[in-house]
Amino acid sequence: MTIIARLLGNFTVRVLGIVISFIVVLCLLLSLVFFKFQEDMVRRNLLDQGRIVVQFFAQNSRLGVFTENRELIANITDVALNLPGVKWVCILNRQGECMVPQRHLTLPKEMDQRYDDASRSALARILNNRQIIEADLPGDYYFFWAPIIAGVSLSPDSLFFKEQDSNAAPDQVLGIAGIGMDKRIISEMTHTVLLRTVMIGGVFLLAGCMIAYYVIKSMTRPLNSLIADVRSRGIEVPGSDDEVGMLADTFSHVIELLGKAIFTINKLNADLEKKVDKRTQQLALANEEVVQKHQELVEAYEHQGKTMTELKNAQVQLVQSEKMVALGQLVAGMAHEINNTINFVSGALTPLNRFLDDLQGLLAYYDSLAPEDGQDQIGRKLQEVAACKAKIYYDELFSGIKTMLVSIDEGAKRTTKIVADLKNFSRPDSGHLIEADIIEGLENTLTLLYHEYRHRIEIVREYDRTLPRVPCFPGQLNQVFLNLLIIAVQSIKGQGTIRIKAWAEEGFFHVSFKDNGEGMTPAVQQKIFDPFFTTNKVGVGTGLGLSVSYGIIKRHNGTITVQSTPGQGSEFEIAIPLAKGRDQESGVRNQNSE
Repeated sequence: MTIIARLLGNFTVRVLGIVISFIVVLCLLLSLVFFKFQEDMVRRNLLDQGRIVVQFFAQNSRLGVFTENRELIANITDVALNLPGVKWVCILNRQGECMVPQRHLTLPKEMDQRYDDASRSALARILNNRQIIEADLPGDYYFFWAPIIAGVSLSPDSLFFKEQDSNAAPDQVLGIAGIGMDKRIISEMTHTVLLRTVMIGGVFLLAGCMIAYYVIKSMTRPLNSLIADVRSRGIEVPGSDDEVGMLADTFSHVIELLGKAIFTINKLNADLEKKVDKRTQQLALANEEVVQKHQELVEAYEHQGKTMTELKNAQVQLVQSEKMVALGQLVAGMAHEINNTINFVSGALTPLNRFLDDLQGLLAYYDSLAPEDGQDQIGRKLQEVAACKAKIYYDELFSGIKTMLVSIDEGAKRTTKIVADLKNFSRPDSGHLIEADIIEGLENTLTLLYHEYRHRIEIVREYDRTLPRVPCFPGQLNQVFLNLLIIAVQSIKGQGTIRIKAWAEEGFFHVSFKDNGEGMTPAVQQKIFDPFFTTNKVGVGTGLGLSVSYGIIKRHNGTITVQSTPGQGSEFEIAIPLAKGRDQESGVRNQNSE
């Protein structure tokens, strides 16, 4: 019972059952009409055959009756009895005397006498109106009597298209000829017609069921495809076995999940923006204090000769401040990117709800189909379904829903990736070297800087994907990548290209950043690694980006070089060893001591 209940709850099975029931009823009605028509036609053919045979019998008996030649009449009678369906014959002269020696094949005597009496009654009527008489007496025969008329020459066509001459003189009627046609021929032919009707009806029923099955499967295929697509994304909703009900429950659940997710993301976004603004203000104040402290230390060093230790400590604080200011700016940009993604997801909900309303409207038409509906009602409802599908652009509806689901999924993945990259970028380094994937660090940095170069700068990646992991301080190298990429982006005023190449050569890992920006003069190239040197406007940066990057690369026992041509762009190349060395380990100790 559970299996039957599940099948009856299935939308495809229900619609298929309604349509097949309609087809079965229609085939039965058509078969009945066809059978009745064929049965009537068989009966009419038998009557037409009887008329033709009795006329033929009467015309050929004319000479024998006229001459009272019983031998000739016997020959004609034998011919008539051998005709298909003829079981009884009779020839009477005008006086009612039977002139047929053998009038039937097998017939009881009392029935023979009864049929003779009927023939004499027909003779009296024919003498008055001279027309063919038909009779259906009790028994297994149809009876036909025709006048035997002397002096009338008939062509073969007259047997089919002409009546006997009703104006013949009374003395021209020599007698009557009668035959009995076996009714069982109708039963045999009716049985044959019934078998043909059943076979034709069965073929039409099978063809109708197959066509209905494929039509309904093609109608429900988009629904099943959409349900499978939703389930492939990990969304499972318990509900009805009906595809329509399942689809409605699934979309309702998806809308509910999206609403909750958007509410949570909006709340997190608002809190993140507040925290970022507050932290940026704190970092700006801290930077001003550090700069002021640095100026005080410089003045104290120049005038009072304080030790270089205080200046070195101030420089460390400035480096940390530079890193935190840059991180604050990146976080502000990431918050803007996250907000754009959330706005895109929120904007997709309105059309998605509208599509769901259109789909629910269409499903209401399908639900209105009922097994007890008649043919006209089903036809009218199917026309309403077709009109509704045309109105809501049914063929384009599912592709639109899939497109929006893919876009929402892409937005969520993009937000997750931004947050993960920001987390990886800001992760503090441990006190010792660790083996890290440098290409992953490059991609994380590019993701964080996406809002700075999108729509105007093309990033060309030339990575050797077989590179080994490199012992380093990943957080510090990410800071170097960030500084060099910011310089490359700022040097390109309009559209441009930044080419990033990573490869291994002679025990060193190499990374180069090449842009087609404004480039640098030789004089500027000599000072770019000096602390506080910058070509930017006042208030933009502290001039410590390349100085800090230079120190980080040296701490890794590596090198950083630059090649630049004014008006053609610049290229920075970094090389760090693929194996740990003593100098790197000492750099770790010095860093920890500081």
